[in-house]
Amino acid sequence: AYTAVDRAEDEPGPALELNADGVENLARMAAGIGARLIHFSTDYVFAGDRQEPYREDDPPRPLSRYGWSKWQGELRLAASLDAYFLLRISWLYGVHGPNFVHTMLRVFREKETARVVNDQFGSPTYAASLAANVAGLIASGCERYGVYHYCDRGVISWFDFAARIMDLALASGLIGRRIPLLEVEDDD
Repeated sequence: AYTAVDRAEDEPGPALELNADGVENLARMAAGIGARLIHFSTDYVFAGDRQEPYREDDPPRPLSRYGWSKWQGELRLAASLDAYFLLRISWLYGVHGPNFVHTMLRVFREKETARVVNDQFGSPTYAASLAANVAGLIASGCERYGVYHYCDRGVISWFDFAARIMDLALASGLIGRRIPLLEVEDDD
């Protein structure tokens, strides 16, 4: 998948090729051999302007080219294959790959302060817990195909998430100092 959310605004072609054309190709191949498919999408298919969680049957309304490309992939998957699980994931982080935790650790090491938005809320999802649950889904042989929203428990702002990351990083020795966190709004 094309996962560079900000870069997709400048590179909509590659984002659409991977997130829509690529998904369609996988779905058609799966249909051709009678396979099931598990596809990962994102909460970015929604505008993010609600105070309550989105439901699987809420209509997508992406505000970014990244979200649009992922939604197009969802539509093409549904049009090409019946036996699929589409998992919309929010705020994915883990040990590997670029993610918010890695970004914050780098900022804590390199900067004197960190500016983090405090007006966006979500549910961080740990990649290892997602992987364990997907493995369980595969092993179960479940055939209740369709769209599912998946995240870990709890809701937090990006600012509070960054503060928690800093606390844990200090306690585990991943960083050597505390820096000031500055709350900002998304429009700043």
